[in-house]
Amino acid sequence: MKENLTYLIFVVDRSGSMSSICKDMIGGFNSFIKAQRDAKIGDAKVFFYQFDTEYETVHEGISLEDVPDLTDKTYVPRGSTALYGSLGKTITDMGIRLENMPENERPEKVFVITITDGEDNAYLTNESNINEPSQYRVYTSEKVKEMIKHQTEVYKWDFAYIGANQDAWSVGSGMGHGAGTTMGYVASAAGTAYMFNKLSDDTSNYRSAKGAKFAFSPDPNPSTPKTP
Repeated sequence: MKENLTYLIFVVDRSGSMSSICKDMIGGFNSFIKAQRDAKIGDAKVFFYQFDTEYETVHEGISLEDVPDLTDKTYVPRGSTALYGSLGKTITDMGIRLENMPENERPEKVFVITITDGEDNAYLTNESNINEPSQYRVYTSEKVKEMIKHQTEVYKWDFAYIGANQDAWSVGSGMGHGAGTTMGYVASAAGTAYMFNKLSDDTSNYRSAKGAKFAFSPDPNPSTPKTP
């Protein structure tokens, strides 16, 4: 294991309903990356996967110092929300990546962050033939819950679920996210900015504490969109 190395893995909804906060998502993510750089806490590699009914890699294994800004060319909302398939695919692919790495190169911490503004309502399409049923239909909420439980208990991964326009605790816990690792946010400019600021603060605390598990710090009024 490589000490003081964290994998920050984003699984981000880019379905059509995210259009209203597109610029806010772009700015929030870029601010998160800058804040993590400025914190100067060990090393980190960033993975950014976005999804609607298709799954796309934007950043994969890029050093925190070298992550390019997200833009309106790289983040374009469209389509429906294939949440289970996208999170399931990410966990599966990352597990294979780590399994194939030498032990001394594997990160000390693996943190998977899911951000969405809606619940699962679609499947990932099969890129080779979109008229055929997708292989990712195997990922149901129960399947994802089993996977998260396994990765958390056996490999000590950390997960966070951040959702708008829903009961984030209910949806997140239904997929296996534990107490303190789910967060609701208001899908507005102020709400999105506040969400990313809070995520960054709590991520810094998590990265800086040896052996710590990720958890959101208590928020006295979590449903209110606050201006940073």
